Amino acid sequence: MQTSKQKTGFIPMFFGVAGAALLAAGTYFPQLKTSLGYTYTIAGTPSYICYGIAVLLLVFALLADKIRIDLAARLSIIPICLIAGCLVYGNSVYEQGTGWAAREAAFDSPGWKMTAQDKYWHQLGEMTGETRLRTLYENWGPYVTWNNNPVFQNTIGLLSREQADSLLQAGEVPQTYTRFGLALFIAALLSQLLATVAIWIRSRAGS
Repeated sequence: MQTSKQKTGFIPMFFGVAGAALLAAGTYFPQLKTSLGYTYTIAGTPSYICYGIAVLLLVFALLADKIRIDLAARLSIIPICLIAGCLVYGNSVYEQGTGWAAREAAFDSPGWKMTAQDKYWHQLGEMTGETRLRTLYENWGPYVTWNNNPVFQNTIGLLSREQADSLLQAGEVPQTYTRFGLALFIAALLSQLLATVAIWIRSRAGS
């Protein structure tokens, strides 16, 4: 057995460091970017957790060469699990962000010159049964209240993502969604998988 002397080598360290960097970048940059300019980002405590995991991945990548390769091979599963957890959470943030971005765009779009106003308001009326919204909006703006109820704001807030997207489509301002930070998380996972495979190959070769 040579596993106590053999080292993991440069390739696992390279992919491990790359995985840590990609995870940190995926946390920093928005999980969601839309064609209309809306973004949705991991923020607060979850972002600090993801950054902390990125630091742990970096430490493991740099120190894996200092420990027995058979132990490094067993421990290399942990970074994969950590990144996978971040990926699952990032996907939930993306899904939440698409609904938010759709409703935000639906709320903002009546104020845009490029919006087909007649088609937009007709579609909104068809969806909600509200026929007075356009008059109220054009006279008092998007935060107009009726009987102490912000009618336009609440109406848009109750739309599903599909309804909001349909409204934008009717107004000829369709919106597309890009998994921006989430794509970096996926790249981080692939990079860590390559690091783990490289460690396991060297471990098997030295046994």
